[in-house]
Amino acid sequence: MLKQVVEQTVNISAKCHRSQRKNEIPHSVEIDVNGGQIELSNCSCTAGLSGCCSHIVGLIQGLVQWQMMGLTEPPAELCCTSLPQQWGKPRGKEIKAVPAPSMIIVKPKMDRKRKPLKNSLIDNRKIQVKESDISYLNSLKGYPISYLAHNTPVMQDTSYGPFPLGSALSTQADFYSEREIVPVETVCGDLVFPKENGQSVLSEKYNTLIDTISNDEVNIIEEQTREQAQCEKWFKEREKRITASNFHRIVKRKAAINDKFILSIMKPKPFTSKATSYGRNNEIKARNSYVQTSGHHVHDCGFVVNPRYPFIGATPDAKICDNGVTGIMEIKCPFSQRDNLITDAMQGADFCLELSENGPKLKISHDYFIQVQGQLLVTGSQFCDFVVYTKKDIHIERIYPDKAVMQNILNKLADFYFDHVHL
Repeated sequence: MLKQVVEQTVNISAKCHRSQRKNEIPHSVEIDVNGGQIELSNCSCTAGLSGCCSHIVGLIQGLVQWQMMGLTEPPAELCCTSLPQQWGKPRGKEIKAVPAPSMIIVKPKMDRKRKPLKNSLIDNRKIQVKESDISYLNSLKGYPISYLAHNTPVMQDTSYGPFPLGSALSTQADFYSEREIVPVETVCGDLVFPKENGQSVLSEKYNTLIDTISNDEVNIIEEQTREQAQCEKWFKEREKRITASNFHRIVKRKAAINDKFILSIMKPKPFTSKATSYGRNNEIKARNSYVQTSGHHVHDCGFVVNPRYPFIGATPDAKICDNGVTGIMEIKCPFSQRDNLITDAMQGADFCLELSENGPKLKISHDYFIQVQGQLLVTGSQFCDFVVYTKKDIHIERIYPDKAVMQNILNKLADFYFDHVHL
């Protein structure tokens, strides 16, 4: 920047780098100031020929800022070694630090299925440490290596077993408290889905159109997809069917069915938001809280397909064992109510729960009710424990199959599938 005084007029010249093409020659900016008034201004950019552009405004703002700071000349440009490192600074305000297990590693392809980073513990030691080795270490005296045997580190319980406090795993993995596990032989029921439980009947006109699938095949699908969104097969099996999370869209739709709606059901685009990320990251916390509150134990559940109606499917959040009876679990972690008690959350008109004579319960008119009944339809389970989890509270409600509702769901799903998809 140059400054030249001619009589009462101050001529200021500066260079301003381009906002988009930063590697090109910077623009030349000039302004003449007399008594606090700008008499003349111009810039080498196209808009600056009129005497008014963003580069001129930027120069004026810079001059005002330096004057307010009490500077008598432009500040010297600092070299990169005098500034804080910039490579770890997020490029946007919405990017925040997260634990390693919550990171998503993907290639820059929009159609690629996202896989979260998974903890994998592999013991790469070729020679296993034996009790005799530990005994030998204990017998050593005066050797540095004997420190390993005589100074036991403080251990921290994690979901992968005890690890030294302060290690990478003890920091990244969620801590948990030990609880007595009841032998599964005394409380587990039949964990195979789907079950025969007075299921709804498909209309006869569609029986000849069904693509048959055996019980062995559906059992294999459920077993091989228990990692859910971390499993490629889970995505492939869902692409062939209407899933329970979309049942309400078909059941409640009053407008005509068009191609756009069909694609959104059968080939939904990947979608991620704060609400979905929060729900996914807090599902394990809700599950652990359920176990501690109810005393029941849970099992992972994969994608369930029913041979009676193989064009639909469901993925419950878990299987539940309650004194020999097996049910399913559906977890909801509402992002908008994450810091509220359940009673406070129910004040919202769009919240899924309402107050009844027996306390909070799931609204029959809510989309989640159709999702739960749809899961009961597909799995044939005797009950579903519907869980709503916040940072301050948890609601557990046992929902039983409603045959009339399930039959209505099946009829509308079949009409949609065989009239618009399976042509």
